[in-house]
Amino acid sequence: MKKVEEVVFIEHIENLNFNIIEGSITVYETNHENMVITADLGNCVKDLNIRTQGNQIFVEQKLSYLPIKVSSSKLYIGIPTTYENNLSIKQFTGKLQINQLCLKNVDIKTNVVRVVINDVTFQHLNVKNGNSNCTINLKGKSGNMDIRSLVGKLNLTVLDIGGNLDFKGGNRGGLIKIPEDAPVKIVGDNKCFIEAKTGVQNYEWILKSNVGKIKVVNP
Repeated sequence: MKKVEEVVFIEHIENLNFNIIEGSITVYETNHENMVITADLGNCVKDLNIRTQGNQIFVEQKLSYLPIKVSSSKLYIGIPTTYENNLSIKQFTGKLQINQLCLKNVDIKTNVVRVVINDVTFQHLNVKNGNSNCTINLKGKSGNMDIRSLVGKLNLTVLDIGGNLDFKGGNRGGLIKIPEDAPVKIVGDNKCFIEAKTGVQNYEWILKSNVGKIKVVNP
């Protein structure tokens, strides 16, 4: 199993782009002045390609062969506290966890990936979730959110609402938790059960169900 340890110069970078085929991915905040990437590559990944192009950084897994017994990759991405620009992640299978970042735009697209987002602040969050569940816990003021789910269930908790939401649920629906005084108007279809009490309606949340039901409650 190949190990990777890289420190990537991040000054003047505006976009971080990750294209991941498989593995357990953890993205976290670090006090290091540059981005720190450490990885144990599984036996179907031969390398991790890291390149800088203009004001963007691209990180991409390179597949080798498909062995009889697959071992999964583990990838840890430390993003400096000083970086407040854009993050884009595409992942096919595995687990993705993002912790304690303050960013401008966050763009996530997954296929069969269990997604967990904890304590991330942003201006805009765009999530296209595939077949696995997606859990988002936001403690700081949220920005605008655009979330699409194909099959997986969305578990969304927002403690300080600061933007609009457009959510199209998947087959397993969703559970959304907001404070009683949340400044939001919630609009849903006949499979959306809005049980939460809200406050002044400064923002609009539009919920559209698929097969699964969507429920909105106070914690």
